Amino acid sequence: MLEAIKLRYSLIEALGINEKNEKELREKINALFLHARLCKDSISSEEELFDLLEIMNACRKKLRSMNNYSLSKLKVCDYKSFDPEYFLEDIFVAADLMLSSFGKSIEFKAEGRIPEISANPEVLFTAVMNLISNAAIHSRGELISASLSMAGNRACLKVENEGRLNLNMLRQAYNRGGSGVNCIMNAARLHCGSFLLGVSGNRTKAVLSISSMEAQSTGAYKLPDFTDYICDRLSPMYTALCDCVLCPL
Repeated sequence: MLEAIKLRYSLIEALGINEKNEKELREKINALFLHARLCKDSISSEEELFDLLEIMNACRKKLRSMNNYSLSKLKVCDYKSFDPEYFLEDIFVAADLMLSSFGKSIEFKAEGRIPEISANPEVLFTAVMNLISNAAIHSRGELISASLSMAGNRACLKVENEGRLNLNMLRQAYNRGGSGVNCIMNAARLHCGSFLLGVSGNRTKAVLSISSMEAQSTGAYKLPDFTDYICDRLSPMYTALCDCVLCPL
């Protein structure tokens, strides 16, 4: 049973992600993940259970990569009003599950009263999960801190961790087409926002700032002409990776 699951995953892993096979690949991964989850309770060997959990985690990573790929290519998105409390709960559950594989945990809080946000929750969810994933990879501590606050019509999602993020590596990842970095930046563009990183001492703080926007009559916000403009300033201590109103760190 486990060998069959391993074989199915190896075949999936060999496939690259592109527009032609994205839907089929997503269906195969979801089916494999469901199969693995159903088989989990019937496995008694700790070694086999560990291998199965590794495959399930790899399926989650593959799906996140596919979400990143889709978002990095997105040119327009629809907006809707949603309750940030439920959004934060979804983020917390997904992040807690993801961070458990790193041996880390997350502390998520809302700063003050947060009204309804008008944005695209799916796009924001994917972007925030990438912020948290980056923090987990580079963090030297066990706790990732995240918060949501409002300033006027702008919502700021902050993720902070112990340890320094190499900003040059981040820029190189963007130049190579790194989907995680690209999807965060595209989420900011789609919401007339910003993606900011600050490194101070031995701590890194990432901020995704967005405009809580009214739904467009066309159902989508069309990107302006400056979509290829990615950086207005870059230094070892500070980087702003989107043309926008800046959010203080």
